[in-house]
Amino acid sequence: MSMCIYHGNLALADAAYLAGLIDGEGSIAVSRTKTSASAKACKRGFAYRASVTITMTDLAVLEWAKRTAGVGNICVKKARSPNHKQAWSWTVWSIEAATLLAQILPFLKVKAEQAENLIEFQGAMRQPGSKGLSDDEWSLREAHYTKSQHLNQRGIAA
Repeated sequence: MSMCIYHGNLALADAAYLAGLIDGEGSIAVSRTKTSASAKACKRGFAYRASVTITMTDLAVLEWAKRTAGVGNICVKKARSPNHKQAWSWTVWSIEAATLLAQILPFLKVKAEQAENLIEFQGAMRQPGSKGLSDDEWSLREAHYTKSQHLNQRGIAA
């Protein structure tokens, strides 16, 4: 099984613009999903994954982001009501997300901590192999997930 590694090479102006889009309209997350306990590498019932997503009503901007970064997928979002404009999401996952964030990190103003957490999380990821993951590896994944949840919490900071 081969792994696609994204090496990215954004122009400075494009990196700065993408950072602004992500700061304003995006999300940077380490997420956790429930899985079958029999799934390889998911013996504890969870799988963890890193993502960067921008959701907006301007499809042309998302198409530019995908074309410029050379990664990700654009999906249509289901409208919450007939009164809402159509929206789309551009999502970049895992290694590609970490590589993209490493390039734009100097320009991030709002979500720099989320980006650093995702980059660190992705750098520690490895395929579990036949013996699975150690307790320390599970704890590290959970710690990055918990930190991501905290950094992305909505509401007024205490």
